[in-house]
Amino acid sequence: MLDKIGHVKNPLTVVALFAGIAEVSGTVVLPLLDKDIQHTFVWFLMGFPTLLVGVFFAILHWNHIVLYAPSDFQNEDNFTGLVKASSDAILIKNKFEVVEALDEGVPILPPAASPPTDDPPPADSPPTDDPPSADATSSSGITPVVTSNVTTRSINMDELGLNVRRFASLTRRVTAAAISKIEAERHLFFARDVTTQENPQIVFDAAAAVGDNRFVVEVKYAAKGISILQIQRAFETIFNYARSLSPAQQTKLHFILVVVLGDEASEDELTNIHEKAKLVREHFPFTSEVVIYRFSSLIADN
Repeated sequence: MLDKIGHVKNPLTVVALFAGIAEVSGTVVLPLLDKDIQHTFVWFLMGFPTLLVGVFFAILHWNHIVLYAPSDFQNEDNFTGLVKASSDAILIKNKFEVVEALDEGVPILPPAASPPTDDPPPADSPPTDDPPSADATSSSGITPVVTSNVTTRSINMDELGLNVRRFASLTRRVTAAAISKIEAERHLFFARDVTTQENPQIVFDAAAAVGDNRFVVEVKYAAKGISILQIQRAFETIFNYARSLSPAQQTKLHFILVVVLGDEASEDELTNIHEKAKLVREHFPFTSEVVIYRFSSLIADN
């Protein structure tokens, strides 16, 4: 019989049990006290439970996250109505973010990879009359080799090299640090790497729910800045999820785009990002905001 009794998980029940025990104990102790002390003790018996209930509701209002049981944090459905994304979906998203960074010209290739410009061509190289195109040489001096059956748009993660894998690892670290900082600032618990049952291909960096309000977080890391196209892609991803919600639920959906910039990014770039986001967000039915962190301060805080 006793093994069927589970743990008390409702915090208000714990408060009621504690206050009830205090009241019963006080009733037993009251006749044993001097008459001069009984008057004060009765006021204590009335005020103590009231204080406990007041403290409970104050915590519930200002810092409700501490009232959750550890088992609550093991199931994202308790907070977001979303499910944990599969490892394959998370891997695909990470690969896409690396390719997106390459498309936007993020300097992740090592300068040592640049061949010397004064080396003569091989003796068996056939002559060509076609001049190199304007985009054939990157700003770092790297000249891509183009063959007839391979395009520069076809990117395989295994061929990107160690430096790109380090960039992917750094991006995951930055994402985790940014979400942790948002949690501390907003006093929210975010489930990481979640998706929807209707569209498991859509993976969010983090999501949380407070009552009927839903919060979705996407983190973008760039050394010097991000383009308006990257911002628009992030908003469109959230919009694909918002379309599965009712109009009333869409108004309670809040998107937080976190941009982590390197220390070399100028202050003007911060302003530009906010202006780009302002142009994009007006076309979507949900509320949104852009939060910008510096890489060094973000890593130092974690």
